[in-house]
Amino acid sequence: MSNPPKVAYLISALDKSGPVNILYGIIRHLECDRGNLIIITLKDIPEEKSRERDFLDLGVRVIHARLSTFNLLSGYRKLKKILLDNPVTILHSHCLRSCAYNALFSGKYTSIHTAHSDPFCEYRFLLPFPFSWFFILVLLLSLRFMACIVGCASYIEKRLGSYIRPDHLTHITNGIDVAFFKPASESERNDLISKLDWAPGKIHLIASSRITRQKNFSFLLKALQGFGDRIHLIVLGKGDQFELFRQYNQKGIIEFRGFCEDVRPYLQSADYFISASRLEGFSCSVLEAMACGTPVILSTIPSHSILKETEESRFSSAFFSLNDTAELSSIFEKIVNGSITLNRESARDLVCAHYTAQKMSQSYLDLYNRYS
Repeated sequence: MSNPPKVAYLISALDKSGPVNILYGIIRHLECDRGNLIIITLKDIPEEKSRERDFLDLGVRVIHARLSTFNLLSGYRKLKKILLDNPVTILHSHCLRSCAYNALFSGKYTSIHTAHSDPFCEYRFLLPFPFSWFFILVLLLSLRFMACIVGCASYIEKRLGSYIRPDHLTHITNGIDVAFFKPASESERNDLISKLDWAPGKIHLIASSRITRQKNFSFLLKALQGFGDRIHLIVLGKGDQFELFRQYNQKGIIEFRGFCEDVRPYLQSADYFISASRLEGFSCSVLEAMACGTPVILSTIPSHSILKETEESRFSSAFFSLNDTAELSSIFEKIVNGSITLNRESARDLVCAHYTAQKMSQSYLDLYNRYS
């Protein structure tokens, strides 16, 4: 067993989000002395919204920097003292703000940043001009000081390649814990469906994500029109559009159920997982569903289309053009009449072969050793 260099992970907060889940997967499966690892959060969040306890249970120290949002100099001084008191060799950032601070220390430490999304699409979609371009420029400037920028998928590496030297870029694809996300047996699945009180005799679709404009639920509901007597949609998650869409709730037809602490029973029970998202980094929710043996129906955005590169996707995935209502409705019709069937075993095989947390973590360990 080889020990990696001492690493400090910089992240805004340990909230229950995709980047934090990926960070947890990296650390949990690193074959190293976790006493060499620290996490520095830039701001505090309420305990009930935090995964800090999970990281502490791994034996990782968590330090709360509580940095000012606007005073960069004050934040730099606080981080400098923390790093002097806790010597490390690598700084690994996971968000825009932490990347900016990472850049300030690039001359003293090896600076690594993971890009969890396509920043050009994300900021332009989420923020109005000129704020979107301001944040893009701040990120690009900060990335130029990194020893290595890691895209969480190959398409992100390619997107950044137009602005960053190729020898400073790589990608390590997201992975999930396939021992935690696993299928239920047929009898267990039947019991779960009964306990969840799902409408009998229907195709059950599950979606698990934040309820935001980015996730495109208005389009999904439009494509589902006319299938209420045959398809049951269950949506897990909250977000700024949750109250807007909850008004469409009809038991056994469309149900926005809110945040769920443990999504596994839903993923194991569902017939299909669906995402009509306009924008993703590389979705862990899709991988979690497939690891539970649930085939997927996905929009053909770059993040989802990566799955097409695998042989297993032919038997476990169906794709529709973004915002093409007729194409998605056609897939629903084929599922209902049985002219298309996707294989549950192939769904899990795809994740186990290509997208495990163990593989992801080993790739990061190799990266740390390369730059030590």
